[in-house]
Amino acid sequence: MTETSVITNQFRINILVHNLAARFFECRQFWIFTIPQATLTMIPSSLAFMAATDLIDENMKLILNTVVGSTSAFIVFLQVMSGICSYRTRGAMHKSHGNQFERPMG
Repeated sequence: MTETSVITNQFRINILVHNLAARFFECRQFWIFTIPQATLTMIPSSLAFMAATDLIDENMKLILNTVVGSTSAFIVFLQVMSGICSYRTRGAMHKSHGNQFERPMG
């Protein structure tokens, strides 16, 4: 094996590793934070409309408002954790590095 082919193989390995890491972090962001946040946002928004109607009694309104507040607090927690983990940013950085390694091979 020549030195050039060794370097070329190393570039290919680096591209694969960075692309795999980018997919890993993007997948984690999507399934751990994006989907739960979207799903949990639908629930309190629907319950808030139900709590605003006059069709249900006051006890049920209190329960619905409590569920809406608790779910909203959990959504904020997920958003904070998403910012701390920064999977989207980490995935973008790996994708950028993978693209950077592809350039010299042209």
